[in-house]
Amino acid sequence: EVTKPPPCLENSSPPSRIPEPESPAKPNVPTASTAPPADSRDRRRSYQMPVRDEESESQRKARSRLMRQSRRSTQGVTLTDLKEAEKAAGKAEPADRSQESSTLEGGPSARRQRSQRDLNPEPEPESEEPDGGFRTLYAELRRENERLREALTETTLRLAQLKVELERATQRQERFAERPALLELERFERRALERKAAELEEELKALSDLRADNQRLKDENAALIRVISKLSK
Repeated sequence: EVTKPPPCLENSSPPSRIPEPESPAKPNVPTASTAPPADSRDRRRSYQMPVRDEESESQRKARSRLMRQSRRSTQGVTLTDLKEAEKAAGKAEPADRSQESSTLEGGPSARRQRSQRDLNPEPEPESEEPDGGFRTLYAELRRENERLREALTETTLRLAQLKVELERATQRQERFAERPALLELERFERRALERKAAELEEELKALSDLRADNQRLKDENAALIRVISKLSK
């Protein structure tokens, strides 16, 4: 038997359409104009890296600057330099924290830029040493120069004194070397004087003999004169 279709009613709903086969879903490619929903933003924010408790970038720069200054200078890092670096780090810390918070709120692009900046840090320009370091180094070098100059003067005076002492010792040694010859000469002169004294003594003896002979001859002459005068009378 052939069944007849039911009569169409005016108030009845139209027959439901047969669902078509679904096409393969295309991957949702986010465009620049579409903004992520609020829940996904909250989810991403919940998975963000926590704020680092380590020292900030300004503190790292100040520490590296102090290390370079300590390597360049011969006297090391002074307490004044450390205090100045701490002040600079304290002033730059709020700005760095605000920059980090703005970077965290900026989304994945800001985090990606931050990670790239951390991986490839910009070459930091080598900061010049403060005037205080130069003045301290100049004063230290000047004191060292004065000390070396005084040491050189003392060494020169000591060298001159040693030269004088060496000259005296040389003269004394020469006198000691000539002393045997001088002793021999003195001995020879003494012998000569002794011989001369002996000769003079002999001459004195001869002179006394001559005086005695002269006196005897005078006496004889007087006697002869008396005899001749008597005979002549």
